[in-house]
Amino acid sequence: MHLVQGNVQLTTGKVQLLHPNHQITQKKSQRGARATYLPDDFELTPERRAVAEAHGVPAAATFERFCDYWRAASGQRARKRDWVATWRNWCRTEADRSRGNRSSDGETDPYFRDLAEGLARADH
Repeated sequence: MHLVQGNVQLTTGKVQLLHPNHQITQKKSQRGARATYLPDDFELTPERRAVAEAHGVPAAATFERFCDYWRAASGQRARKRDWVATWRNWCRTEADRSRGNRSSDGETDPYFRDLAEGLARADH
């Protein structure tokens, strides 16, 4: 039997007092992989190309910008736990930028629509 409650750990036949931060460090270790910098062997695979194309962005140019950006970045901000997910997010963001003020569902962003309508009324 193994039970941790507060600062006490009960294991069959033993009682131990734990450091107050034990629960925090235990949670961190349960999160999984550590964050890393963009790996040198991170390549534009057919799967990554398909993600870019599905979002309507040019795969090779987008991938080059992605790699240049993350290789030039420094510190904690440049470390990610899931580079494939970071690539998917990058492609979505690039697609949103290329649509200008349109939202990801193709509709004009309500803020810009309301602004345009207000300006049109003000002109009359």
